[in-house]
Amino acid sequence: MTHRFPQPATLRTALVLLASIVFGTAVAHAQPGGTATITGRVQNADAGLYLNNARVSVEGSELQTLTNEAGEYRLAGVPAGEVRVRAFYTGLAPQTIVVSALPGATRQQDFRLSGAPRAGGPAAADAVVLDTFVVSTARETNAEAIAINEQRFAANLKTVVSTESFGPIVQNNIGEFLKYLPGVDVATDQMNVVSIGLRGLP
Repeated sequence: MTHRFPQPATLRTALVLLASIVFGTAVAHAQPGGTATITGRVQNADAGLYLNNARVSVEGSELQTLTNEAGEYRLAGVPAGEVRVRAFYTGLAPQTIVVSALPGATRQQDFRLSGAPRAGGPAAADAVVLDTFVVSTARETNAEAIAINEQRFAANLKTVVSTESFGPIVQNNIGEFLKYLPGVDVATDQMNVVSIGLRGLP
């Protein structure tokens, strides 16, 4: 009875194919799809200022972050492929941009938010275009939006207000501001605030 053994070349080819299949399967399990990083800045296009505490998130996931004082954000662990990134800031219209994220790469994507249309106001097509001008009201509105946005995304329960929303205060008495805050009671001498109480406590 005669036994025939595989030729060396045939045996090497079979071993190479087997190693390729095993290695390819291991790589497929180790790297399911890869992730990317998206960075950028969020700006108020109307005022030309970068926004602090603007929320940037990836739609359809739990990935989100807040911008720093320079308006910068960083989203790590973003699934590779096309994702919808949304920037939100109180008082401004949110913006959503489709970003192509490559595995292992860092993508730069900036946002420019502008004022949101008011409820019951004219549609964008019916808007009246005026000449460029600067008024103090824009500054006050921006300060109030900053206060509301900081309160909305605070890690704990707190109240944030803008002193500009109180109007002119003629006396240099901090009690004149505190009396507008919720949970604060003030006592006066018929003219000036002389003491305060917090939520019923003296």
